[in-house]
Amino acid sequence: MNNNNSPQFSLGCLSRVLASMLISIFLATVVLIALSISPSDVKAAVVMPQSYSIETPLITSTVYLPIVLNNNIILPALIAPQNGAALDTLIPLFQWDMGSQPPDTSACLTFSTSPNPTTCRASGFAGNGVRQITAWFNLDPSTTYYWRVGAVFNNDSSNIYWSDEWSFTTGAVGGVILPASILTFPENGSTVPLGSLTLQWSPVQDAIEYSISIHNITENDWWGFNTSTAELTLGSYFLKPNHNYEWSVQARNDYAWGTESGMSNFNTAP
Repeated sequence: MNNNNSPQFSLGCLSRVLASMLISIFLATVVLIALSISPSDVKAAVVMPQSYSIETPLITSTVYLPIVLNNNIILPALIAPQNGAALDTLIPLFQWDMGSQPPDTSACLTFSTSPNPTTCRASGFAGNGVRQITAWFNLDPSTTYYWRVGAVFNNDSSNIYWSDEWSFTTGAVGGVILPASILTFPENGSTVPLGSLTLQWSPVQDAIEYSISIHNITENDWWGFNTSTAELTLGSYFLKPNHNYEWSVQARNDYAWGTESGMSNFNTAP
Protein backbone atom coordinates (compact mmCIF):
# COMPACT_ATOMS: atom_id res chain seq x y z
CA MET A 1 0.00 0.00 0.00
CA ASN A 2 1.40 3.38 -1.05
CA ASN A 3 0.99 6.10 1.62
CA ASN A 4 2.54 8.84 -0.57
CA ASN A 5 0.15 11.87 -0.43
CA SER A 6 1.50 13.55 -3.64
CA PRO A 7 -1.02 13.94 -6.57
CA GLN A 8 -1.29 11.05 -9.00
CA PHE A 9 -2.69 11.07 -12.61
CA SER A 10 -3.80 8.15 -14.67
CA LEU A 11 -2.87 7.85 -18.36
CA GLY A 12 -6.51 8.52 -19.38
CA CYS A 13 -6.64 11.72 -17.32
CA LEU A 14 -3.40 12.94 -18.91
CA SER A 15 -4.82 12.31 -22.42
CA ARG A 16 -7.90 14.39 -21.65
CA VAL A 17 -5.77 17.28 -20.42
CA LEU A 18 -3.60 17.24 -23.56
CA ALA A 19 -6.68 17.13 -25.83
CA SER A 20 -8.17 20.12 -24.03
CA MET A 21 -4.93 22.08 -24.48
CA LEU A 22 -4.83 21.32 -28.23
CA ILE A 23 -8.44 22.48 -28.71
CA SER A 24 -7.65 25.74 -26.90
CA ILE A 25 -4.63 26.34 -29.15
CA PHE A 26 -6.72 25.64 -32.32
CA LEU A 27 -9.48 28.07 -31.27
CA ALA A 28 -6.93 30.74 -30.44
CA THR A 29 -5.37 30.31 -33.91
CA VAL A 30 -8.76 30.70 -35.62
CA VAL A 31 -9.44 33.92 -33.69
CA LEU A 32 -6.05 35.34 -34.67
CA ILE A 33 -6.67 34.49 -38.37
CA ALA A 34 -10.08 36.18 -38.28
CA LEU A 35 -8.59 39.27 -36.64
CA SER A 36 -5.89 39.42 -39.34
CA ILE A 37 -8.53 40.21 -42.06
CA SER A 38 -8.56 44.00 -42.00
CA PRO A 39 -11.43 46.31 -43.15
CA SER A 40 -9.37 47.14 -46.24
CA ASP A 41 -9.52 43.45 -47.22
CA VAL A 42 -13.32 43.54 -46.99
CA LYS A 43 -13.51 46.76 -49.01
CA ALA A 44 -11.30 45.22 -51.70
CA ALA A 45 -13.63 42.25 -51.94
CA VAL A 46 -16.56 44.56 -52.71
CA VAL A 47 -14.92 46.20 -55.71
CA MET A 48 -13.02 43.30 -57.26
CA PRO A 49 -14.48 42.61 -60.72
CA GLN A 50 -14.75 38.83 -60.84
CA SER A 51 -13.79 37.16 -57.58
CA TYR A 52 -11.92 37.73 -54.35
CA SER A 53 -10.05 34.95 -52.58
CA ILE A 54 -8.96 34.91 -48.94
CA GLU A 55 -6.37 32.25 -48.22
CA THR A 56 -5.09 31.15 -44.84
CA PRO A 57 -3.21 28.00 -43.79
CA LEU A 58 -6.61 26.57 -42.81
CA ILE A 59 -9.25 28.15 -45.09
CA THR A 60 -9.51 29.13 -48.79
CA SER A 61 -12.74 30.93 -49.82
CA THR A 62 -13.73 32.43 -53.21
CA VAL A 63 -16.67 34.84 -53.50
CA TYR A 64 -18.05 35.98 -56.89
CA LEU A 65 -19.30 39.56 -56.96
CA PRO A 66 -20.81 41.96 -59.58
CA ILE A 67 -18.74 44.87 -60.82
CA VAL A 68 -20.17 47.97 -59.15
CA LEU A 69 -18.81 51.31 -60.40
CA ASN A 70 -19.53 55.00 -60.02
CA ASN A 71 -23.21 56.01 -59.91
CA ASN A 72 -23.97 52.39 -58.88
CA ILE A 73 -23.54 51.29 -62.49
CA ILE A 74 -23.13 47.53 -62.97
CA LEU A 75 -21.14 46.44 -66.02
CA PRO A 76 -23.28 44.50 -68.55
CA ALA A 77 -22.55 40.78 -68.71
CA LEU A 78 -22.28 39.35 -72.25
CA ILE A 79 -24.24 36.18 -73.06
CA ALA A 80 -24.19 35.52 -76.82
CA PRO A 81 -22.52 35.11 -79.22
CA GLN A 82 -20.14 33.37 -76.86
CA ASN A 83 -16.52 34.40 -76.83
CA GLY A 84 -14.65 32.74 -79.69
CA ALA A 85 -17.83 31.29 -81.23
CA ALA A 86 -17.82 30.12 -84.86
CA LEU A 87 -21.29 30.95 -86.20
CA ASP A 88 -23.27 29.66 -89.19
CA THR A 89 -25.07 32.97 -89.74
CA LEU A 90 -24.35 36.50 -90.96
CA ILE A 91 -26.87 38.03 -88.54
CA PRO A 92 -25.97 37.01 -84.97
CA LEU A 93 -28.35 37.45 -82.10
CA PHE A 94 -26.66 39.70 -79.53
CA GLN A 95 -27.68 39.00 -75.92
CA TRP A 96 -26.47 40.54 -72.68
CA ASP A 97 -27.60 41.01 -69.09
CA MET A 98 -27.87 44.58 -67.79
CA GLY A 99 -28.35 43.41 -64.21
CA SER A 100 -30.11 45.91 -61.94
CA GLN A 101 -29.09 49.40 -63.03
CA PRO A 102 -29.94 52.79 -61.52
CA PRO A 103 -32.58 54.92 -63.28
CA ASP A 104 -31.62 56.77 -66.49
CA THR A 105 -29.26 53.98 -67.56
CA SER A 106 -29.41 52.48 -71.06
CA ALA A 107 -27.26 50.20 -73.21
CA CYS A 108 -24.94 50.83 -76.14
CA LEU A 109 -24.10 47.87 -78.42
CA THR A 110 -20.97 48.07 -80.53
CA PHE A 111 -19.12 45.62 -82.78
CA SER A 112 -16.29 45.91 -85.29
CA THR A 113 -13.66 43.91 -87.14
CA SER A 114 -11.10 45.77 -85.01
CA PRO A 115 -10.67 45.27 -81.25
CA ASN A 116 -11.98 47.76 -78.70
CA PRO A 117 -14.85 49.29 -80.71
CA THR A 118 -16.47 52.39 -79.21
CA THR A 119 -19.06 53.57 -81.76
CA CYS A 120 -22.62 52.75 -80.65
CA ARG A 121 -24.27 50.81 -83.47
CA ALA A 122 -27.49 50.39 -81.50
CA SER A 123 -28.48 52.28 -78.38
CA GLY A 124 -31.41 52.75 -76.04
CA PHE A 125 -32.47 49.38 -74.59
CA ALA A 126 -33.76 50.96 -71.40
CA GLY A 127 -34.50 48.56 -68.57
CA ASN A 128 -32.79 45.86 -66.57
CA GLY A 129 -32.21 42.16 -67.07
CA VAL A 130 -31.48 40.33 -70.33
CA ARG A 131 -31.66 42.40 -73.54
CA GLN A 132 -31.21 41.22 -77.12
CA ILE A 133 -31.25 42.27 -80.76
CA THR A 134 -30.61 40.48 -84.05
CA ALA A 135 -28.11 42.17 -86.36
CA TRP A 136 -30.15 44.40 -88.69
CA PHE A 137 -27.81 44.00 -91.66
CA ASN A 138 -25.64 41.20 -92.99
CA LEU A 139 -22.12 41.06 -91.59
CA ASP A 140 -19.20 40.03 -93.76
CA PRO A 141 -18.90 36.23 -94.13
CA SER A 142 -16.05 34.28 -92.50
CA THR A 143 -14.96 37.38 -90.60
CA THR A 144 -13.98 37.85 -86.96
CA TYR A 145 -15.86 40.58 -85.12
CA TYR A 146 -15.26 42.05 -81.67
CA TRP A 147 -18.24 43.17 -79.62
CA ARG A 148 -19.15 44.61 -76.26
CA VAL A 149 -21.94 46.53 -74.53
CA GLY A 150 -21.71 49.73 -72.56
CA ALA A 151 -23.94 50.99 -69.76
CA VAL A 152 -24.74 54.62 -70.55
CA PHE A 153 -25.59 56.74 -67.53
CA ASN A 154 -28.02 59.66 -67.88
CA ASN A 155 -27.85 59.55 -71.72
CA ASP A 156 -24.28 60.84 -71.54
CA SER A 157 -22.25 59.34 -74.39
CA SER A 158 -19.06 60.43 -72.63
CA ASN A 159 -20.08 58.42 -69.57
CA ILE A 160 -20.10 54.83 -70.89
CA TYR A 161 -19.05 51.85 -68.76
CA TRP A 162 -17.98 49.02 -71.07
CA SER A 163 -18.38 45.30 -70.53
CA ASP A 164 -15.68 42.76 -71.34
CA GLU A 165 -14.92 42.38 -75.04
CA TRP A 166 -15.78 39.11 -76.80
CA SER A 167 -15.24 37.94 -80.35
CA PHE A 168 -17.01 35.68 -82.84
CA THR A 169 -16.59 34.58 -86.47
CA THR A 170 -19.48 34.82 -88.93
CA GLY A 171 -20.68 31.99 -91.18
CA ALA A 172 -19.21 31.18 -94.56
CA VAL A 173 -20.53 32.16 -97.97
CA GLY A 174 -23.15 29.82 -99.38
CA GLY A 175 -26.25 30.23 -97.22
CA VAL A 176 -29.67 30.98 -98.69
CA ILE A 177 -30.42 34.66 -99.40
CA LEU A 178 -34.19 35.14 -99.66
CA PRO A 179 -35.76 37.02 -102.60
CA ALA A 180 -37.49 40.37 -102.30
CA SER A 181 -41.14 40.81 -101.38
CA ILE A 182 -43.59 42.62 -103.67
CA LEU A 183 -45.34 45.54 -101.98
CA THR A 184 -49.08 45.25 -102.64
CA PHE A 185 -50.89 47.86 -100.53
CA PRO A 186 -51.17 50.80 -100.66
CA GLU A 187 -50.46 51.11 -104.35
CA ASN A 188 -47.41 53.13 -105.32
CA GLY A 189 -48.32 56.83 -105.73
CA SER A 190 -51.76 56.50 -104.15
CA THR A 191 -53.38 58.78 -101.58
CA VAL A 192 -54.75 57.17 -98.41
CA PRO A 193 -57.29 58.56 -95.93
CA LEU A 194 -56.20 59.53 -92.45
CA GLY A 195 -56.60 56.86 -89.80
CA SER A 196 -55.04 53.46 -89.33
CA LEU A 197 -53.34 51.91 -92.36
CA THR A 198 -52.32 48.29 -92.96
CA LEU A 199 -49.26 47.86 -95.15
CA GLN A 200 -49.25 44.58 -97.09
CA TRP A 201 -46.73 42.66 -99.18
CA SER A 202 -46.26 39.22 -100.71
CA PRO A 203 -44.98 36.60 -98.24
CA VAL A 204 -41.56 35.07 -98.86
CA GLN A 205 -41.16 31.31 -98.49
CA ASP A 206 -39.03 30.28 -95.47
CA ALA A 207 -38.99 33.83 -94.08
CA ILE A 208 -39.04 33.96 -90.27
CA GLU A 209 -39.15 37.75 -89.93
CA TYR A 210 -39.75 40.90 -91.95
CA SER A 211 -38.13 44.29 -91.40
CA ILE A 212 -40.18 47.30 -92.53
CA SER A 213 -38.56 50.71 -93.10
CA ILE A 214 -40.84 53.76 -93.33
CA HIS A 215 -39.63 57.19 -94.37
CA ASN A 216 -41.66 60.31 -93.66
CA ILE A 217 -40.32 62.27 -96.61
CA THR A 218 -42.07 65.50 -95.59
CA GLU A 219 -40.27 65.65 -92.23
CA ASN A 220 -37.33 63.40 -93.13
CA ASP A 221 -38.01 60.98 -90.28
CA TRP A 222 -37.34 57.23 -90.39
CA TRP A 223 -39.02 54.40 -88.49
CA GLY A 224 -38.29 50.69 -88.37
CA PHE A 225 -40.61 47.82 -87.46
CA ASN A 226 -40.32 44.03 -87.35
CA THR A 227 -43.06 41.45 -87.74
CA SER A 228 -43.44 37.75 -88.50
CA THR A 229 -46.43 38.22 -90.85
CA ALA A 230 -46.75 39.80 -94.29
CA GLU A 231 -48.56 42.91 -93.06
CA LEU A 232 -48.16 45.76 -90.61
CA THR A 233 -50.88 48.00 -89.20
CA LEU A 234 -49.98 51.60 -88.42
CA GLY A 235 -52.14 53.26 -85.77
CA SER A 236 -54.18 56.37 -86.55
CA TYR A 237 -51.74 58.47 -84.54
CA PHE A 238 -48.87 57.54 -86.86
CA LEU A 239 -49.84 59.21 -90.12
CA LYS A 240 -50.04 62.99 -90.46
CA PRO A 241 -52.29 64.87 -92.90
CA ASN A 242 -50.94 65.93 -96.28
CA HIS A 243 -47.63 64.09 -95.82
CA ASN A 244 -45.60 62.02 -98.23
CA TYR A 245 -44.26 58.58 -97.18
CA GLU A 246 -42.18 55.78 -98.71
CA TRP A 247 -41.58 52.28 -97.41
CA SER A 248 -39.81 49.00 -98.11
CA VAL A 249 -39.67 45.43 -96.75
CA GLN A 250 -36.86 42.93 -96.25
CA ALA A 251 -37.28 39.27 -95.20
CA ARG A 252 -34.78 37.09 -93.39
CA ASN A 253 -34.10 33.48 -92.52
CA ASP A 254 -31.66 32.12 -89.95
CA TYR A 255 -28.69 32.72 -92.23
CA ALA A 256 -29.10 36.30 -93.45
CA TRP A 257 -31.33 39.18 -94.43
CA GLY A 258 -32.67 38.74 -97.95
CA THR A 259 -32.98 41.12 -100.88
CA GLU A 260 -34.78 44.35 -99.99
CA SER A 261 -37.89 45.28 -101.93
CA GLY A 262 -38.07 48.45 -103.92
CA MET A 263 -39.48 51.61 -102.30
CA SER A 264 -43.19 52.35 -102.60
CA ASN A 265 -44.65 55.83 -102.17
CA PHE A 266 -48.00 57.06 -100.82
CA ASN A 267 -49.55 60.32 -99.65
CA THR A 268 -52.02 61.08 -96.88
CA ALA A 269 -55.15 63.13 -97.42
CA PRO A 270 -55.24 66.74 -96.14
